[in-house]
Amino acid sequence: MLTQLSLSAITVTLYIPTSAVGAVIGRRGQTIAQVQKTAAQASSNPKVPVRISVREPETPTYTPLDASDELWTPVVVKADPLAAWSACEQIQALVVEAGGFVEHEDIIVDIPLHRNKHATVVGKRGWTVATLSADHAVRILVPHKELRHDIVQLEGPFSNVRACFAALLQVLVAPATLIVPVLPSQTKLRHIGRKTDTVLRKTKLEDGTWQLTVTGAGHVPAAMAMLQKWKEELQYPSSSTKPSAGAVRKSRNQTSAKMPARNREVSASGQ
Repeated sequence: MLTQLSLSAITVTLYIPTSAVGAVIGRRGQTIAQVQKTAAQASSNPKVPVRISVREPETPTYTPLDASDELWTPVVVKADPLAAWSACEQIQALVVEAGGFVEHEDIIVDIPLHRNKHATVVGKRGWTVATLSADHAVRILVPHKELRHDIVQLEGPFSNVRACFAALLQVLVAPATLIVPVLPSQTKLRHIGRKTDTVLRKTKLEDGTWQLTVTGAGHVPAAMAMLQKWKEELQYPSSSTKPSAGAVRKSRNQTSAKMPARNREVSASGQ
């Protein structure tokens, strides 16, 4: 999934008690070096190095670091997403061992995401980003078109941000698709999109069939169910919509029985 998104690295900023900095770094930097080594083993992309810096980050962050409170020290982790989560968990464990606490402290994640995917994150009428934010209690910042950067930012408690990041990947790399022999009417597509708050795109394939792609945060299954039902009705029309052979014969007999009466009535009036 991460490979499909081409996420080379994310940047995570977390703040730890200054009193725990020594425990995190370790003697001659041995502890932080071991954290980097262990995190690298969890990476899904070995070519992306794990970089952890305390106090003075080696790489810039989109949001300036806050050094106004001497009781807290910023730690910046830049790595493949899986490696970054591993490093954060290890750092938090070291802080707890040193007598500090991290349960209620927020982290900030900078995600480099190409601008052509920003609209998918925001969703139709802002529904996708609002749902992701509300479901995970995470602040999500998507840059406006006027801003010349591609950083999408998540901010909140570690476990919430991690879950939100996973849900965000699902939105970005797992659109649902359905192949249909003929294209539904534009009215039908609009109806499904409005009812499920999803975006439907159509692509004509070489064999003349159509591929429908549905994207969204939580209502994609509902949209796919509606499309699948439409497709099944197209291939196998319900028997209730077709009159039976007996009903057709009965209708014809009733019509034939009425014809002589109408003919006599017309003839009488003609006289």
